[in-house]
Parts: sequence; structure tokens; C-alpha cells
Amino acid sequence: MEILDETPSPEQKTPEVGNRLAMMVLDHILFSVAGAIIMLPIWFVFIFTTLKEGGPNPTTGSEAVFGGIQVMLVLYAFIMAIYLNKDAINGRSPAKRILGARVVDMTDGQTASPMKCLLRNITLIFWPIEALLALLTSDRRRAGDYLAGTRVVMQAPDNPPAPLDWGKILLSYLAGVGLIGLLMLPVYFMMGVLEDKAKENLEMYDSSSMDDGETSDETTLASEMDASLTVMLEPALAEYMSDISVQTTEQGADNYVVDISGVALLDDLMNDDEQLDVLKKMAQKTLEEKLPEASLPVKGRIVIRSADPNSKEMRILSF
Repeated sequence: MEILDETPSPEQKTPEVGNRLAMMVLDHILFSVAGAIIMLPIWFVFIFTTLKEGGPNPTTGSEAVFGGIQVMLVLYAFIMAIYLNKDAINGRSPAKRILGARVVDMTDGQTASPMKCLLRNITLIFWPIEALLALLTSDRRRAGDYLAGTRVVMQAPDNPPAPLDWGKILLSYLAGVGLIGLLMLPVYFMMGVLEDKAKENLEMYDSSSMDDGETSDETTLASEMDASLTVMLEPALAEYMSDISVQTTEQGADNYVVDISGVALLDDLMNDDEQLDVLKKMAQKTLEEKLPEASLPVKGRIVIRSADPNSKEMRILSF
């Protein structure tokens, strides 16, 4: 890496319009591609993990989605901090290094400090406006340059090497992370509100579907049958669930629809797909044996809630 001297050069001159535009566009492309290379693999892993963890359960699925988005936002903040500090090393971003330019301080013509480079790049969130200003002003300065007191000049080719102050560079990067974090606080707050709202809606939907189901007014079984089936199911499922309740609906002459709800005796059951499959088959077999006119097929679901009273986790098994 070429390291430049801090001494101002009389050969410093303002970039031509084409060079200045090329610097901004090339930097934007390079950092966009680099960000995509970093973010896309993590995004695909996030999607795979979300589908795996959420499974058929909308509650755990929504938790995985919001949790993954929050992780992605944190990663985005670190990447944006790098972009804001693209000129921190000797006032030269990758594009400026390629095209032979650097950022200098207006007061003395020396290479701008990392903090000044950070300050001038904050306004890049208005990139199209900044690009237009850089082309229209005679000295090719944009709003960020006026804010930080800097300008871009063409680099003299004969500058001797000068040491880098990595402490100042690191401090500037940390300041960039903190700044992006502050700007994203409203987004984090909004994500938390949306997550709570999604959980609330899921709970209301589950309660409504458990109460209403796909019932038919003409063929609803008597509540006595539900109570009887509850008593019959309790011994068969006692190893897995407590507080068992049953709601049964007869769908015409085709099949029975049964909703079973209860509390898992062990939280480990919530994530043990093998045991949950055994539980589902056991419940279906018991129902087929106990329901009247057993020739009718039995369909339904089992809703299992966590044994932890403070947890809203649940699993839904369809059969």
C-alpha cells in the first residue's frame, strides 16, 4: 500500500469533472459489491435458519425472523461504518487511490484526518445530491466537504512515505459504528414494536381458531363428547401433556375434526420432533378407537404450550 506524505504540494490541483464523478461512482460500486459479498451469504444462512427453527410453528417462526433481522442490522451498521471511513487511510478511498487523488484539509493543504474524513462522508446518505454538488461547484466540493472543511485534490506522484496513525483510524471507525448505531435506534425500536404486535396477532389467531375451528352448525358434536374424549385421552397422553382439553367438530359425513390442547410436561418435548411424532400418532389412534362411527377418518391438530408460565412458546402438530 502506498503511504503518502502529509506535506502539502504546490502541484495539488482540482480534479476534472470526469475524474471527480468517476471517484464517487467507482467508490459506490466497489463498496456496494463488497457489502453484497459479505451480506448475501449471511442472508441465505439467516433464511435457512429461520425456516428450520420456525417450522410449522408461526410463533417460533416470527421470533426467528425478527431476531435474524436484528442481527443483520447490526452487521449492516459495521459495514456502513467502513464506508463512512473509506478515506481514513491517508485521505484516499479505493477509487481515489486508483485515480490518483486524496482528501486534504482546507486550512493547510495537508491530508485530512480520519475524523474529518468521517465527517465529510456522513452526508453520503444523500448520495445523488452530493454527486451533483461535486460536479457543479468549481472546486468539486460537496456538502460533506463544506461541513468538514476539506476538498479533494489530485495527488502529486512524488510524495515520500509517511507513517499511519492507526489509533486515529480505529477511533474514527468506532465513531462511525456509534453514529450508525444512533441513527438505527428508531429502526430497532420499530422492530421491537412490530415483533410484539406480531406475537399478539398470532396469539389472537390461535385463540380464535381454537374456539371456532371449521365448525358446522348442523353437525357440531355435543360438549359431553368433548369432555368424554378428554377423559379418554388423558391416560394415553399423560406421559407428554397435562391440562388436556378437546374440541371436536363433525364435518358432514366425511371426517371428524379434533383440536387438542395442553401443556408440555417437559420443555424438551417442544423441540423433540421424534417424541412429538409419537404423541401425534398416539392421539390419532386413541381418537379413532373412541369416536362413534369409527369408520370416519379423524383429522385435527395438537397445540402444545410450554410448561414455563412465562414462556409463550408453543408447537402445533397437524394430523
